[in-house]
Amino acid sequence: MLKKRKEAMAALHLLLTGEEEPAEVGNKVKKVLKKSVTVDRINSMRANPCSTFQELSPEVLNSQSQEFRVTYNQSRIFDQKVRAYEQALIQQYDSHGYAEDEIEVADCSDDEIEVTVD
Repeated sequence: MLKKRKEAMAALHLLLTGEEEPAEVGNKVKKVLKKSVTVDRINSMRANPCSTFQELSPEVLNSQSQEFRVTYNQSRIFDQKVRAYEQALIQQYDSHGYAEDEIEVADCSDDEIEVTVD
């Protein structure tokens, strides 16, 4: 689950900045926190799968500027990554009866960790 989340976030970073996410430097110890995913969130993912753009025909896409095509392609990649992440959560729920999301945080004292997930 963590790998799919990281891929989706890297695609979002690329979409927003136009740059690849920088590689992590150093040997920071990280913790993986797990958070239960509610049935309502699973049902919402089923009913409203991630869709950030409208598919364009090759003819329409070819008539657009190079900058537009690059942004369109980045949006398409982001959409695919988020859908894969959502599908992994849905599949986990279907096979186990529950789903857990994971997030990686830098290791610090438990007093310093504050996580909010909707």
